[in-house]
Amino acid sequence: MLVVTCAGPLACTKGPTFRVAFADAHGMAPGDSVFAAGVPVGRVRDVRVVGDKAIVTFEETGKNRVAFHADACAAVMNVQGRAALYMQLGSQGTLAKGAAMPECDLVPKAMKTAVGQIGKALVGALGTLAKNVTPVPPDEAPCAKVSVRVTGTAPLPPDADGTQPRLRLLLEVDNASDAKVSFPAGGDAGFLDAKKHALEVDSGAAAGSWFMPFTVPAHGKHAVAVVFTDAGAKPTTLTADLGYGMLQSCRLQAKIGGR
Repeated sequence: MLVVTCAGPLACTKGPTFRVAFADAHGMAPGDSVFAAGVPVGRVRDVRVVGDKAIVTFEETGKNRVAFHADACAAVMNVQGRAALYMQLGSQGTLAKGAAMPECDLVPKAMKTAVGQIGKALVGALGTLAKNVTPVPPDEAPCAKVSVRVTGTAPLPPDADGTQPRLRLLLEVDNASDAKVSFPAGGDAGFLDAKKHALEVDSGAAAGSWFMPFTVPAHGKHAVAVVFTDAGAKPTTLTADLGYGMLQSCRLQAKIGGR
């Protein structure tokens, strides 16, 4: 870096002008400060759009004069709520007269290279993982070995308007497979009656006993209760997408057996 100090107080009233091309000038305006090596060296004279770039023209003012090299660049930063131009003087070659300096690349090349290498490694690892995950045939998936049965009922208190009291249906899920299975949230599971009509689950606070999601261990059981909005609902089939293993799922369509 070359910094020249003017010999007299009137010698630096006017200085050379330079241009910088930005993709985004971030609100820079005439009069904003220009710094080099942390030292004020000038003021922005003009900001205008040329093509798809914002061209900022600044003039060296004050007692400091600097020399810009061919690899000089600039960045817009915020100083006490105002935009300011920060110049990197560069170190190679000489800046061509009238040439517009580019915006500084604030992400070092070494960091970009490292991020790129990490990305490639991650893609490679995911590819290897995908190759090593063998899809399970439908007839061997856990859903084929999960069953549901009604173990009992429990009455709910009648509603305030005197409507027919409903029943809380007590179910038991039996997982006879070798894998732990995860049931989804209640809204993602479906019940059908004998006529294939969908039954709506009551998720209100008074009836809230449909505890989903939940998991059932391999060769384990899980008790759960459910209340339907229709007092006379009689579910015969439960449908849900169950998760198991590593990023695998299967569709459960279980007949609901009696006690």
